[in-house]
Amino acid sequence: MEKSGRLKASFVFLLIGGVVLFLEGGYQQRRAASKAWSTTEGVVVESSVRSTRLPGEDWTKTTDDDIRQEPWHARVTYTYSVEGRSYQSSRVYLDHVTAYASQSKAQELVRKYPEGRRITVHYNPQNPDDAALELDRPWLDKGVLAAVVFLGLGIIGIISSLLRS
Repeated sequence: MEKSGRLKASFVFLLIGGVVLFLEGGYQQRRAASKAWSTTEGVVVESSVRSTRLPGEDWTKTTDDDIRQEPWHARVTYTYSVEGRSYQSSRVYLDHVTAYASQSKAQELVRKYPEGRRITVHYNPQNPDDAALELDRPWLDKGVLAAVVFLGLGIIGIISSLLRS
């Protein structure tokens, strides 16, 4: 790859890393603010898994070079009351992500929250419509790690391009 191509690619990595870090920073602020949220009891009224494949997409064809996994979405809907008023939400995690690459992962979440189960709902006391079942992600904060990797690759690429001149 020529020098200008490496330099452009490095700036793209920096840009991607910066955007991911910005988005992750917003999530981290929201997570910190949610620590002051109140809790109430709720009940799961719907718990299902569905494919999020777009109509017309062909997921049956795969090759060794092009292995596709159908996207799956776990939907958990629950009701809860705050100061005598009823609310409904489908947010499990603060970051809204309940989409998975495998059906079995989506089913794990549905099994955790079956219909009829009594649950603890975390809600924002300033806006009780703003609620979630879990305030922390069930996995390592991959966004920060991804941002660091992209930023690091961008910086290494720029330094490498400058040293080769």
